[in-house]
Amino acid sequence: MKYYGFIAVSLFVLGVLASSIGCMLGWFAQEALFQLLRGLLPQHVASPGLLAVFFGFIIGMAVLLGFALPPLLRLKPSVSVTSIAPRTGAITQ
Repeated sequence: MKYYGFIAVSLFVLGVLASSIGCMLGWFAQEALFQLLRGLLPQHVASPGLLAVFFGFIIGMAVLLGFALPPLLRLKPSVSVTSIAPRTGAITQ
């Protein structure tokens, strides 16, 4: 059972890092595009808000869980993973 906990924690950490980086890149890309296309856009364009960043983060986590979690849950602990566990203490059965 600790094997699945290790997968869940690893997937969560990966999701938080990837979603955070994606949200930051999206924020800066939107600002850069607004600055580049300032002459073609209307006078007042809404700036990116924290609500958009929050939705982007949640969608990133949902997509990661939806595509990565089902295949990972079908995996069984293998000999290579359980042989590493006593040395790292991460996975024990």
